[in-house]
Amino acid sequence: MRLLALIAFLLLRAIPAAASEEGVTVEGPWIRLAPPEARVMAGYGLLRNPGSSDRVLVGAESEAFGAIEIHETYEQDGLMRMRRLSELPIPAGGAVALKPGGPHLMLFRPSKPLPEGAEVPIRLRFSEGEEQVVVFTVRAEPPG
Repeated sequence: MRLLALIAFLLLRAIPAAASEEGVTVEGPWIRLAPPEARVMAGYGLLRNPGSSDRVLVGAESEAFGAIEIHETYEQDGLMRMRRLSELPIPAGGAVALKPGGPHLMLFRPSKPLPEGAEVPIRLRFSEGEEQVVVFTVRAEPPG
C-alpha cells in the first residue's frame, strides 16, 4: 500500500511540472515588407517563455529563405550596427522582443518575392533540441 501511495504522490507531482514546461510562444510574428528585389528581410515577434526554465533560441530555417540568422542591433560610437548572435536566451517566465532596433531574425535570399499578407512558415530551433514552426506574416507595419 505504501508503494502505491508513493507512486501516486510522484505521479501527481510530475503532472503539474510537465504542464508548466510549455514551449516558447511567438506573439505577432511578422516580416517587414521589402521591395521584390530585396535579398535580405527581417522577422520580428514577441518570444514568450511561460515555463520554469530558461530557453535558448539557437537557429531558424525556412524553405522561403536561403539562410536565417539571429542578429541584434546595437549602438557603438554613435552609429547603429548589427551583429550575428549564436543564441538568444529567453528567461523562464519572461519574454524577449524580436523588434526593429533590437534582436531580430535576418532572412537572407528569399526564394521568391513576398507580397504583403504572405504567410511564411519558419522553423525555430532551441538548444534543448525542440523545434517549432511559426507562421510569420509579411506586413508593411508591425501588427497591432
